[in-house]
Formats: sequence, structure tokens, C-alpha cells
Amino acid sequence: MMKRLLTVYASILLVSSVALGDSWILKREVTDNEFKFDDTRVVLHYDSTQDRSFPKYTLRVHEKEKLVAEHDGIGFEKLFVSPDKGFFVGVSNRGLIKDAYVIFDRQGKIVKRQPHDPKKVHYKSMSVTLIRLWYDAEKPDVKFDVADGVLRNVTINGADGNRVSLLDKAPAEKP
Repeated sequence: MMKRLLTVYASILLVSSVALGDSWILKREVTDNEFKFDDTRVVLHYDSTQDRSFPKYTLRVHEKEKLVAEHDGIGFEKLFVSPDKGFFVGVSNRGLIKDAYVIFDRQGKIVKRQPHDPKKVHYKSMSVTLIRLWYDAEKPDVKFDVADGVLRNVTINGADGNRVSLLDKAPAEKP
């Protein structure tokens, strides 16, 4: 009888924790995070005023003072720039941001956009919604392979300790 009661209790706890999964409510806010690299200014716009569960992100790229590109739905936690300041990679280990990574040039042209997807991104760990741990946020060691203004590859330390190549197609053209 006691064993059956413990089994029922354990089942209730398990079902409760699975049903709750990830739980969050965001503070209502609008912010613009700016990153300046010579004449290029990257602005990540964040808005959680309309939906406190899933914020809206917008990526804007300015060359000098002119807006050259705007992309709704693209966000990132960290941004890295190539040594020539011609290419950028934004990365995220968070499920509230749709993309695991996005690579773009200084004109705002998207080179590659990889949504979070366990079939295409190797995760060390993930939760129902919030956690998408695929790269080493403490020591990302991002490397850009750029030759004569052409992006050939971008690599980053994976969360599992391996190097991860982010470009698996033909090299990107000069910006």
C-alpha cells in the first residue's frame, strides 16, 4: 500500500513539473542595444510590451547615419564582429530568441540564419522553451575566416567542447 502511494505521489510530481515546464513573465520594456564598429552601427531592438512571454526583436544596421537594413524577428544575446569589421555573427542560447545564430554583413545582408532546431543544431542541453545550450557562452572564441573581403567560414566553441562551423555553403560575397 505504501509503495503504491509513493508511486502515485511520484507520478503527480512528475506530471506537475512537466506540465509547468518553463515558466516566465517578462517585464514590459522597450530597449535598443547599440554596437558601433567604425562607420557601422548595429542596433538590436527589443520590445516586450505587446507580449510578455515572447518579446519582439528587430535587427537594424546603419552605415554612417543611414539605415541600410532592418530585419524583424532577428535577435541575439551576443554579437561578434570579424577583424575587418565586414561581417557579424549574433548568437543565442535562449529559446525566446528564434535563432541560434545569424550571420550578416555590414550592409545588413543576411549571409545565414539558423533557427533553433534540434535537427540542425547540436544542443548540450535544452528545456521545453527557454534553454537552448549549443555554444560555450563563457569562452565562445569566435573565428572569422575572411580572405580578400570574402567570408569563407565562421567557427565557435560548442557547448560540448567541439568547434562548430556556422557556414556550410559557398563563401559569402564581399559586403
